[in-house]
Amino acid sequence: MMFNIVKTQGREGAETQGHMCHASWGLGVRHSGLSFLAVIIVFTLASCGKVEVVKAPRTEADKKFVSVLDSELSYDALTRFSGETVWVYVPMEEAIIDVKAGKDGPSVSKQAQESPSLRFVEAEYKDRKFVVEYDIGTTKLYARSYGYNSTYSEEFQKRQGHILQIINNTYYEAENPPRFFVIVIADIARGIEIENILFYQDLRKAMAISPELSQDEYAQRYIADVRGLMDAIDDKSGKHLAFNDIAMEEFLAKQIKNRVNFKYTRSSFPPSEAAEQELLMAVAQTVGAYQFDDFDGVVLVDLDDLNRKDFGKSDLPEVNSGRLIHINFQ
Repeated sequence: MMFNIVKTQGREGAETQGHMCHASWGLGVRHSGLSFLAVIIVFTLASCGKVEVVKAPRTEADKKFVSVLDSELSYDALTRFSGETVWVYVPMEEAIIDVKAGKDGPSVSKQAQESPSLRFVEAEYKDRKFVVEYDIGTTKLYARSYGYNSTYSEEFQKRQGHILQIINNTYYEAENPPRFFVIVIADIARGIEIENILFYQDLRKAMAISPELSQDEYAQRYIADVRGLMDAIDDKSGKHLAFNDIAMEEFLAKQIKNRVNFKYTRSSFPPSEAAEQELLMAVAQTVGAYQFDDFDGVVLVDLDDLNRKDFGKSDLPEVNSGRLIHINFQ
């Protein structure tokens, strides 16, 4: 087992250091709440704050986290500590994304379906308001399958699942755990990486023996970004990453976008024709989930006609708690 210190250069020229772990791996570790977490993946976000990025663990929980990574992983994992955020960078030579033939083969439908379609959405926190730019319209589509599916590779899922489990087990009883974790797993042979931003308390609720968040709710809370970067090729030390502290306001803006995307592309409950209400609901669900009150209102900008509408906090719809509800059918 080796434990190395790796020096890198941050985007703003400040020298940073991190831990590169090489060790043996225990395959027997599992968790009851991990089965869907290892598959529903991941977050992109970086704040602009001038927070020092440090190499050394700052708390006993941080020290334990680095120690467990060092003792349990059979692959490299570099850590950085920045403000209330812990970064984990995992470079790998194996592919992150697999393409496989589907069971049903190619197919096409001649029956058109019309439904609300999300053409564009972006959100940001600006001047104490959440600004959502969007283009939503009705689209007629003919279902078509080319007979193949893209999915995350088994090796990627194994590594991500194990790191999530180590995070949860290490910080579960910590008095002041980090607010955010950013996990970046990079295919450094092809320049493809997946970045996950996790609010730790969400992860803890989702991975509990009796989960407090449904799978769909958790899928809307984490921020996932899959991207191709030439700078990631052969980058074993994460020098192309900024390792910034994550700002809560930026995280929430990204989650608003994530919730809108989920509603229009993945939800079992299709969106209504009232686009503005769907967008306001996404904002209300996001700020309500974290009891965030440090904002003055919401601005919706329809890119189709450049119509801008301002809404106050009182205009947001009421939402439920987002907790997992167990129904006993007898």
